[in-house]
Amino acid sequence: MEDGDTSGQTGLSWEQGCNMVVALSNVIVPLGFTRIPKWLGQAKEGKIKASEWKSLFSIYLPLEAVNTFIGDIEKYPKNPSEVAQVCLLVDNFCALVVCTHILEARLISNFNCLQLSEEYHN
Repeated sequence: MEDGDTSGQTGLSWEQGCNMVVALSNVIVPLGFTRIPKWLGQAKEGKIKASEWKSLFSIYLPLEAVNTFIGDIEKYPKNPSEVAQVCLLVDNFCALVVCTHILEARLISNFNCLQLSEEYHN
């Protein structure tokens, strides 16, 4: 696949991923919320804490996802196959967020297990 070619793509392009990591540091949240590390996305810097992981998937990524997946509405793809790819990315991302919320819950019911199974297999 050439740079910029998104045909058949089911995940973020390298450029989209890099842009999202940079943009995450610019997400503004109220005081009291766990901040994500400034070095997020740099493997050499180590692991993130559980509280940072939770904040990343429950606050920062959902806020930044719309900007990353859709961006400037004027540049939004018009081609039906490109629109379908964006929809698939958003669906996959939403499933990931749901799975993260279920896994970090203090109590997990049978309903939660079924919901996790459905989202995981989407």
